[in-house]
Amino acid sequence: MDEGRSADEKWDAEGVELIRRRARDPRGTPEYTVDLILRLEDGTCLYQGGKRVAEDYRKLMELGLGTVVNCTHNQERPDWLWRQQAPSWLRFKVSDAPWLGRRYMLEFFQPLFDVVDGARRRGTNLLVHCRSGAHRAGCAMCAVFMRELRLRPEQAMAHVQSKRVVTHVFGDLFTTLTRLWGE
Repeated sequence: MDEGRSADEKWDAEGVELIRRRARDPRGTPEYTVDLILRLEDGTCLYQGGKRVAEDYRKLMELGLGTVVNCTHNQERPDWLWRQQAPSWLRFKVSDAPWLGRRYMLEFFQPLFDVVDGARRRGTNLLVHCRSGAHRAGCAMCAVFMRELRLRPEQAMAHVQSKRVVTHVFGDLFTTLTRLWGE
């Protein structure tokens, strides 16, 4: 990744490159797709996808989403946010986490865990997204897996990748997961 750019700009560039490489995928480019990653024991569904899915109000309603978690720094709040039946929205800047020490990781991830718990209480589904739904969203989803299923980072990533093949958590984001786990 290039020096002089913010972590979020670097992850956006990774997402753009992934989108370019996957442009001929019959399912569509990652920013337009969404995958069911985990159905919790109470029926709450956790989805992972790209930014175009998060901008599509009709798709959000079709999926029964009550919460959208945006893992980018630079994507604006969606137009649908002001609608009466809009899902709640959280900006979770996961690319800021690698700079934190281990003792702050649980505190940093608590807002993400709180929205998962809130979706569960309300009986609504949740979408975690970034530009392509691969790197930052993948890291956040792996953190949820680690908490919900008590999985190690490698196990969480393997499971998330089995549900959304474009997921690729590496570098600083993978370091974040190992610190969250306690290594």
